[in-house]
Amino acid sequence: MEAALNGDAVAIDIIKAAGSELGLAAFAVIKKLGLKRKEVPIGCVGSVFKAGELLTKPMIDTIHTIAPKAFLTEPLMPPAQAAAMMALRNGNFGTNCKGQIRQA
Repeated sequence: MEAALNGDAVAIDIIKAAGSELGLAAFAVIKKLGLKRKEVPIGCVGSVFKAGELLTKPMIDTIHTIAPKAFLTEPLMPPAQAAAMMALRNGNFGTNCKGQIRQA
């Protein structure tokens, strides 16, 4: 990423290709969930997004080919916090093979 941000052409191409691939992944999810006509928020989580528009422009361009109302957004909280909240909300603590609640 540092090389791309410093103008290295090969690194720039790699980051742009990564953006397109991330866009294709989102494209597949949007298509599978039938969200093509919806305003779909796409969370930008991870250090790869420090590349800025080198990554996000090809990503959103790819996504917009199927979902023109989709948009990129930053998460409201860190991923670990969101996962913990989801686990608490869903109460999914798992079971052992006898169907008993498993203690942590």
